[in-house]
Amino acid sequence: MGTAYSKKADLGRENRLQIIDFEAYFCYNLEIRFTKNKNKMIKKNTVVYLISGLIAIVLGSNLFFGKTQVKLLETSVLTMLKTVAEKNAPEPADLAIDKVALRKIANPTKNFNYYKYNATLVITNYGGNLNNGQLALDAGRDQKYVLIKNTDKGFSLGEGETYIVRNYEVLFDGNYNGGELTLRLELRDRVDMNEENDVYEVAIFESDPKIKAIGVSEVLADGRVELDFDATAFELRDHQVYAMTAAELPDKDPEERYAEVETYGNPFGYFRIKNAATNMLGEFQEKQVSMKEARVAEAGEYYYFVKAVNPANGYYAVSNVLYFPGQEELTRAQAAKLFVDYADIMNFDLGGSGYKDVDSDDWYRNEVTTLYNLGLLDSDDEDFSPEEVMTRGELLQWVMDYYNIDLALNDGEPHFQDVDATHYLYPYVEGFFATAKTSALTERFRPHAPVTRSFLKYLTNEYRESN
Repeated sequence: MGTAYSKKADLGRENRLQIIDFEAYFCYNLEIRFTKNKNKMIKKNTVVYLISGLIAIVLGSNLFFGKTQVKLLETSVLTMLKTVAEKNAPEPADLAIDKVALRKIANPTKNFNYYKYNATLVITNYGGNLNNGQLALDAGRDQKYVLIKNTDKGFSLGEGETYIVRNYEVLFDGNYNGGELTLRLELRDRVDMNEENDVYEVAIFESDPKIKAIGVSEVLADGRVELDFDATAFELRDHQVYAMTAAELPDKDPEERYAEVETYGNPFGYFRIKNAATNMLGEFQEKQVSMKEARVAEAGEYYYFVKAVNPANGYYAVSNVLYFPGQEELTRAQAAKLFVDYADIMNFDLGGSGYKDVDSDDWYRNEVTTLYNLGLLDSDDEDFSPEEVMTRGELLQWVMDYYNIDLALNDGEPHFQDVDATHYLYPYVEGFFATAKTSALTERFRPHAPVTRSFLKYLTNEYRESN
């Protein structure tokens, strides 16, 4: 049996087919129009004509087909209008902080305990053109909130263009050595396509220690080292404390200052080193401790400093770095070789060594012969005694004689309790004191104490740097 259709039904079906055919035709022509202009910006007039034409078609179709049949066409036309509008809407701007550089302009004072910096920011627009937007910049709490303007009406920046902001002043708490400041852009009246790159974190580090006057106060019988330092400002408030240790420094040539403390009648030598930003980058291992525990360092040869962190903002304070070197005694042969190396003395080993116990194939032969030929060793002795322990008094004679340092006699009290005016080293230690090289030492010189590598390095460097 066949299917019967009413005339009205046939007309409706025909109309719908015509509408669908028209939609396909119109979309096809729109596609051609947009394809031809794919790499060009569509002119505003063209878009206006297209929209006007679509509206006219909808109105005409409504009169011709009636309201019921035209709904499909209306829906299709509205979809196309939305597509046209979206394709021709301007691309939002995408402002990004690409780089920040800080220049310090002021240190903390008694009345204003903050570091001041002038920040220079490089801003790039990775999105569409921005015209007269309201662009704000801030660096967090207690910092300046400013509007950036490069036109009379606001801030403009074209696609792919860069703008440099200069002299934006930021502050950093003078109680701390370092931390991070977060600089942020805010496009107040427009959409910013990617807000993640509106933020830039800049690291700050100031080397003047906020945990002050760190040094060794005593060495315990088990080899642990008791420390003294001033961290009052951080003990009274809630701070996380860390003992920071490393086998090596990132800076391979740090500025070291020798110091020593007496322990069980013997000198214990160590080095103080100014802390640096490179030490904050991960070379040091951190161990959270109490402030009391931070004042006791384990035995061993390593670098150590104390760090206190404010958990509220991540700001931190640090001490200077201490280096605990080995305290092994040097033999005379070892001391001769190291002294020639540290003082950078040219080889002067022509002829024999002058000693019966120094053979031509000994590893220290060249250095001993060089010192002998320079007149630094006693030529009346038949033996050098290379395996005997080198003493501090003997090393002082080598160093001062090599650098031709003036000896001195003091009419008043001796400057070292264990070297009086009758001692054979008296002119040497007083000359040593007169050249202001003794600030690292205690009230005793300990002339008969064994020489360590660190003491030899200290004594040599003190005169090498000034000659």
